[in-house]
Amino acid sequence: MFIKIIFSSLLLISLLGITFNRYNIIILLMCLELIFISLSTLFALNTTYIVVSIIILAIAACETALILSLIVSFYKIKGNIGIKSLNILRG
Repeated sequence: MFIKIIFSSLLLISLLGITFNRYNIIILLMCLELIFISLSTLFALNTTYIVVSIIILAIAACETALILSLIVSFYKIKGNIGIKSLNILRG
C-alpha cells in the first residue's frame, strides 16, 4: 500500500512538472520518463499486468532514444534547445 502511495505521488509530481514547465525541454523529458516509470511500477504491482509493464518500459526506452537524438541534432543546427526556439518545427 505504501508503494502505491509513493508512485502515485511521483506520477502527480511529474504531471505538475509537465504542466508548469515552460522553458526547459530536458526537464520536460525527465518528467515524461517519470510518468512512464511510475505507471509501469503501478501496473507491475498487480501481478496480472506485468506484461503491460514491460511493454510500457520498452516504449519509454524507444521514446527516450528518439527524443534525445532529435534534441542533439536540433542543438547542432540551432545552438539552443529551449522550448521557445522550437517554433521552426512547424510546417
